[in-house]
Amino acid sequence: MAFFDPQEAREQYLERLLARYGTVTLPLDSARHPLPLHTVFQPLVLHCDPLAPQDEALRSLHELGVPLPLELLQTLLYDTSSITSSETWNILQDMGEHVPLELWLDALQHEHTWVRDYALIAVERYRDHMPVEPVLAMLSAPRKTDRYTHIDVRTSCIQALGLLGERVPLEPLLALLQHSDEHIRAQALAVLTRRHVALPAHILLPMLEHSVTGSAAAQAIAALGGEAPISSLVEMVWSRSSNSAQFASQALRLLYEHIPTAPVLELLQDEEIINSYGGTYWELIQLLQLQGVEVSLELLLPMLKQHVSETTIAPIIVSLCHAGAQAPIDALIRVIFAETRETTFYPKWIQQLFYVLYEWVLPGSLTNALGNTPDDQRLAVSLLGLIHDDESMQLITAVAQDPSRDRTTRSEAMVVLSDLGVNLPLEYLLQATRWCIYEGMGEYVADTVKRLGKQASLEQLLPLLGEDHNRLQPGVVKALVGIADYIPLETVLALLEDPNKPVRHAAIRLLGALGERAPLPVLMALLSDPEQTLETRCDVLSALGELGTPAAVDLLLQALEDEETQIRSRALWALKDDDPETRRGGIRAFKEQGKEIPLEPLLRLLNDLDDTVVMSAIGVLAELGSLGVAIPVAPLVSLLDHKDEYIVGEAAEALCTSGTSAPIGILLAHMENTDEAVRDAIFYALSSLGARAPLEAMLATLSDSEVSAERWRMEYALGNLAESMPEQILQRLHDDPRPAMRRIVLQAIQITRACERLPLVLATLHDADGRYAAHDHSCSESADTIRSAAIQTLGALNACAPIEPLLQLLNTNKEEYSYNDERIIVLEALKQFGSRVPLAVLWPLLGSNHREICCLAFQHLQENYPAVLQELVPVLKAIVRGEPVQGAFAARMDYRLAETVALLGRATPAVLETVIELLDHPFWEVQSRAARTLGTLRRPIPNRALRRLLELRTDPESPDVRADAEQALAELLSLEQGMEDE
Repeated sequence: MAFFDPQEAREQYLERLLARYGTVTLPLDSARHPLPLHTVFQPLVLHCDPLAPQDEALRSLHELGVPLPLELLQTLLYDTSSITSSETWNILQDMGEHVPLELWLDALQHEHTWVRDYALIAVERYRDHMPVEPVLAMLSAPRKTDRYTHIDVRTSCIQALGLLGERVPLEPLLALLQHSDEHIRAQALAVLTRRHVALPAHILLPMLEHSVTGSAAAQAIAALGGEAPISSLVEMVWSRSSNSAQFASQALRLLYEHIPTAPVLELLQDEEIINSYGGTYWELIQLLQLQGVEVSLELLLPMLKQHVSETTIAPIIVSLCHAGAQAPIDALIRVIFAETRETTFYPKWIQQLFYVLYEWVLPGSLTNALGNTPDDQRLAVSLLGLIHDDESMQLITAVAQDPSRDRTTRSEAMVVLSDLGVNLPLEYLLQATRWCIYEGMGEYVADTVKRLGKQASLEQLLPLLGEDHNRLQPGVVKALVGIADYIPLETVLALLEDPNKPVRHAAIRLLGALGERAPLPVLMALLSDPEQTLETRCDVLSALGELGTPAAVDLLLQALEDEETQIRSRALWALKDDDPETRRGGIRAFKEQGKEIPLEPLLRLLNDLDDTVVMSAIGVLAELGSLGVAIPVAPLVSLLDHKDEYIVGEAAEALCTSGTSAPIGILLAHMENTDEAVRDAIFYALSSLGARAPLEAMLATLSDSEVSAERWRMEYALGNLAESMPEQILQRLHDDPRPAMRRIVLQAIQITRACERLPLVLATLHDADGRYAAHDHSCSESADTIRSAAIQTLGALNACAPIEPLLQLLNTNKEEYSYNDERIIVLEALKQFGSRVPLAVLWPLLGSNHREICCLAFQHLQENYPAVLQELVPVLKAIVRGEPVQGAFAARMDYRLAETVALLGRATPAVLETVIELLDHPFWEVQSRAARTLGTLRRPIPNRALRRLLELRTDPESPDVRADAEQALAELLSLEQGMEDE
């Protein structure tokens, strides 16, 4: 490993500095003779902070009063380091009016946000002297974007015009309200609002629909006062568009003096608004408070779910505490349960609130609130979806369409129905996509629309292309792409003229999906239009790749010569054919129509200055090589010495796609590289050769090394070898105990079903010396561990393996987080044992607090013990109807009760007694949770409870129960010791 050398860093910096500014001279000596820059910088740089030499040198020169040339200061102001730029800004500030205004005008258009911010400060300081015309001229300059945010830098120019006040004519600002860029529209609107320009509602209301323009539009509407379109705003809050509702409610709040109370109270009863994520509900609550309306506790309660600040929550908590016995205890408990299920941390307000209210929490309150939760209903809907008899389907459909139901339960019902091929009315799926509960809901919209085909309503879908929603809009685009054959060309061409950028980009995507109907001249015009943004041109290239015609490929090949890096990179991406489910790349023309793909431009791009372009070019060459095209080896071999490990890996993989002509010897020679990442990249490439991989030579490179979890390429490579040559792996590595080698041996045993290796599998699972446990501790996912591999291997060897070791593992969860629960892997392995898994083992798991454990147990029962469904299905239907959880699933409620008491932090004697009784529960998960709760409460408990904990400390079945009982006793005994000390 190379260590940081401070002196070397200083010297390297000085060398770069002199190379850049060596021709600049400074008048420093008493005779005012010019002195070379290095005579000043050298002593300063070589004695300053090595991590920031330029910044400290600048600071020192400034403190010494050394006058630096303006040309140098402007260059340093534009430096890529914000710290260097800040130091330069301090110098320029001290220079005051000696800095020409032209410098600040130029800085207004710079690509770095901080440089433009400095310029804006200068514009405000010298606004009486700052000329307006040059700033107005910037509005017509070619589009230039911020390096990091990619926002048009002309937004800063508009801010500057706002600072220049009345000297700026209104006409250019009004014209910008029609601009295609939403950031420019928003900034122009903000300036006009500050200028007290009243704009008509038909301009402002549509701007509420976009996240960028919404807040500025709300401010502008509020400035209209009594003339504001209040009824239209109320209608927008009722709408199901999250942006429209949020910003309309913001405008209403700002207009509170003009808003009648009754419509607001009506809005606050709507389930969509109550559960809104955008702050709509909070805006309306604030509106009432500004009007002096006393807001009831029932209306304040949903605020606890809004993820607002502690400052906002504080007065609500005070009101609830003052309510005492009148506080809505059951509703509060339900909120707590929902809140803690959605987050990985527990809000502070829970224990603050129940420090006062706990005495009114009765056992009945807990069972009423937790007897049937949305979690239970979601689970029941999911399991009934596996049954999908007529009554279950009707019940699930009713849930999906019931607006009074919990959003997550409705979303689950829609997913279940969609997976079964049931076409729900699109409005339900579209609204569920807006909720952002299921990340893939947009995919279900697309699937449903595809099934509907020409019956799908374009009138319903096309208006949504402009909705500013990062899940809904892409989902609608994909849905329309799926039915592109039924969309008239004129409809798509009209979308290209839409003022909304997402609509125009969707139109380009649709043109790519039109196939032979797509008018190539339209795409060519967009690609060559200098007024189009880089993003638009890239989208055109993607559409050309999707077309995959010879003419489209010609345009992609021409784009490989473009001076823009992103254009070259996107053209290469569009040529590839590596994602057939969503896109068919330009190489399709080669495969299906014999289109010749010239290699020369691709080979030239192997020397591109941009690494992304180089890797994409390698990828296209590799694709061609896999199709039988003779790819020159030498250019790819030369890249094996590249400084970037990823380029080395791509080049090695490309070389291995050339079949029997892969230069294996050269690749092995390059594995002698001292860089571990490079060796791993080449090793991975060689593993893709399958049965032709040089196994002995590859394993020789690992003879004395451990393969850690961080070496992900090596992990995958070893897996490739196990799949392609399992017999050789077993013969060569069966007695190699290293974790990475043991993993691929286990994988090879799974493939070969080699029962003679069963003792090795059992020994690995037992792990007597703890070697594999130490390795597994470094794995982020339980599925990646050696222990998991051993469990999976026992499942594969079900014909000869004993089942008892796996059954024992169902009584514990070794992972801290539920998604890593080892029992998931155990149950998946047990599936292969079929009816050898006892019913008595699976039945209790239906009451697991872990949803996936419950689902896997249910599936196993359905497959191997179908008779039990006669008892389970009616219970599930009752749960969906809202009846208390019962039967095999009742343990879920008992677990929640104990968990919630721990969250409250305090308990009455009656509630404490309820938790103590759960120590005798027949299911170990509930016992374990009850023991943890008693330890968490840290209050004295009856002696019989202590005796029960002592018994559970030696529980013969569950290690978790033993450990949690031990920990609870330690907490309780330390509490008693503390009380004695006092």
